Formats: sequence, C-alpha cells, structure tokens
Amino acid sequence: MKESRGGNFVLTDGGINNYLRPALKKLTHSVDLIERLNEAKRFSANVGGPLCTPLDEYARAIELPKVRPGDLVGVFNAGAYGYSMSMHEFLGHRSPAEVIVDNGNVKELRSRGTFSDLLAGQSWR
Repeated sequence: MKESRGGNFVLTDGGINNYLRPALKKLTHSVDLIERLNEAKRFSANVGGPLCTPLDEYARAIELPKVRPGDLVGVFNAGAYGYSMSMHEFLGHRSPAEVIVDNGNVKELRSRGTFSDLLAGQSWR
C-alpha cells in the first residue's frame, strides 16, 4: 500500500513484466481481493506492479475492500496471452506463476520462476 499525491496505490509482486497487455492496450482490468470477494468495497485505489514506471498499472480508480499486506490480488478477464506476452526476467524479476480459480478452488498451472532460472544457460568461461 502506498499513498501519494492524494491517491491510494496497491502495489503487487507482478507487473507489466508479467502481464504486458494493460500497458499496450491502455486497459483497466477488473481487479479484486481473491480471498475477500464478498467484502464491502469502500477503498478507491490504483493497482499496479513493482516497476518504476507509470505504465505498470492494471487498474485505475477502482473500489476494493481495505487492502492489507499479503492479500491475494486477482486480475480478472486477463485473456489467454498473459504468460506468452510477458517480458520474463525483465529487470531481474522472476517469471510469474499461473493459477486458475474455479469455484473457489485455486490450482497452480505453472510455478513461479526461481532466481536460479535467471542465470540458467549462462556460461562463466
């Protein structure tokens, strides 16, 4: 969570390096707190990632429950190209995990990359 220039910002682990589509298409996605979907939405915020660019944003001026550190933020209607359109390892960030939520059940489809992956294939000779 961050307050700046009169606005509230929810910063997530993943950003446009993991999901470039919002920046390319200038989209605002439906975003909510996965484990708190039924709570009242009384908090207006912009939701974005960890990169130091104003392009790193999923949603602008959306209503959410009061966000707490550790909340799982879902970006809905992401489309089929999140992983394939991503800039994996951009600025040393790990590649994203992919999950599906079906009737409240969360299943990991692809594990998050590791820091060792960032160095895989390099030769130090």
